[in-house]
Amino acid sequence: NMSDRDYLPLSTTLVKTLTDKLYEKRKTAALEIEKMVREFMTAQNYEQIERICRILSEYFVLSQNGNFRRGGLIGIAALAIACGKEAQRFKTYLVPPVLQCFLDNDPKVRYYACESLYNIAKVLRTVTLSYFNEIFDSLSKLVCDLEPTVKSGAELW
Repeated sequence: NMSDRDYLPLSTTLVKTLTDKLYEKRKTAALEIEKMVREFMTAQNYEQIERICRILSEYFVLSQNGNFRRGGLIGIAALAIACGKEAQRFKTYLVPPVLQCFLDNDPKVRYYACESLYNIAKVLRTVTLSYFNEIFDSLSKLVCDLEPTVKSGAELW
């Protein structure tokens, strides 16, 4: 179990909101992460951004808890958007954990993984090509997903 300090620079309140079962609350937390990361970008504080990346990918996206995974996915996308072109510095934290969620048992997690990767790919563009085979393979499976929302998420592409 992690202490509040382990999540810094993400506050306890932000973590609670990011892992809320309501999408709207998670969205609010993601916007806060985006704002925080933009400030770190302006200050060129890449260490803190990398720390947030690590927290979101390791403790959220790869968590056993579905709400943590969903929060992590929207958080990672927000971080990528805030970093813009510089997101390539953090690609190993952004793409692989999201791809792993394509195989999740929870259809909502699979759907949010599609949405998250779509937003990451918009920012990373050519960098995403280094993961082309994995992405193509995963998406071709998700397009055949039995869950209609997941199928539509995969069709964003």
